[in-house]
Amino acid sequence: MSLSSPDSRVALVFSGAYADALARLPVHPKRDCMTFSLIQHTGLAQFLHIIAPDLASPAALERFHSKAYVEALLNGTSISLDEAKEYGLVDDAYVFDGMFEYCQYVAGASLTAAKLLLSNTVDIAMNWGGGRHHAKKGQASGFCYVNDVVLAVDYLVQHVPHARVLVLDIDVHHGDGVEEAFYFSSHVCTVSFHKFAKGFFPGTGASSSIGQGAGRFKNFNVPLDDGITDEKFFEVFELIVQPLVDAFSPTHIVMTCGVDTLSTDLLGTFNLTANGIGWCLELVKEFELPLLLLGGGGYCEADAARCFAALTATAVDQPLPDDVPDHDYFPLYSSMSDGTHDNFWIDTAPISQWRQLQ
Repeated sequence: MSLSSPDSRVALVFSGAYADALARLPVHPKRDCMTFSLIQHTGLAQFLHIIAPDLASPAALERFHSKAYVEALLNGTSISLDEAKEYGLVDDAYVFDGMFEYCQYVAGASLTAAKLLLSNTVDIAMNWGGGRHHAKKGQASGFCYVNDVVLAVDYLVQHVPHARVLVLDIDVHHGDGVEEAFYFSSHVCTVSFHKFAKGFFPGTGASSSIGQGAGRFKNFNVPLDDGITDEKFFEVFELIVQPLVDAFSPTHIVMTCGVDTLSTDLLGTFNLTANGIGWCLELVKEFELPLLLLGGGGYCEADAARCFAALTATAVDQPLPDDVPDHDYFPLYSSMSDGTHDNFWIDTAPISQWRQLQ
């Protein structure tokens, strides 16, 4: 499927079948359909190439994940409790019907996005259903069953001569699975901005973890305090990312845009709005490098969908409409205002407005 403006240089990987697969994830079953519905009903879809994802094969998943783990995902509900525990398929990453197809779609969508970037037909490719940065080589973790971030980055490294991929992660949780995958790599520089505190998942992400071997000084963790606001978050982000881009000279950027940093998130502790997250994306766009945008956390479905739609508007350089037309999911946003849906977007000021105040 490809529905788009022929002049668009931005792609969104999505389809009805992918939406059905994403809806099986127990933690936020409506979020991705709500996001795409907003993109359609705000008119943003006309500025996008909308591309259906290819399903990732077991062999493609095994580029990072162990064969035994992939087989456990494939066997799904038929595995024993002991096997489920061995592969982390319990607690916050428990087995569910359709799990393997879900994994194939999530990984396949990010791989499709990476391939689109390499085709030189787009400058930005998005998979808001991706960003599952906690999954390990042989274990699920933190609502993440397959690490599409690692698989997409690996694809870029394998198919781009002398690739240097910068991975930026602004999810409130440390991107531990991504760090682990590239800790010894000279081709990948990982930067994670997150909460780091005793008892806060996943418990990793100390600033002292800087990579080893060929990957030394190519892994950066930026622990942040509870309650951090848009202005402070962006100030730190710009201070670190700008010189890193200059020093590392990346060929591609992969950005995990977890929106559990929003002040309303059920699991996060930061105080961001769509403004702060959008400013980070605007800065990254200024580097004019091939850019892969992924989702991640975001556990208030209405706010997460609204933020991903706002990020899509930023990606295509289009303003958000003042009024959002009524659509199937519109009633789910009623708690975000006084019930009249006034000020639907709340905070969506461009980065230029913030810079004028400095």
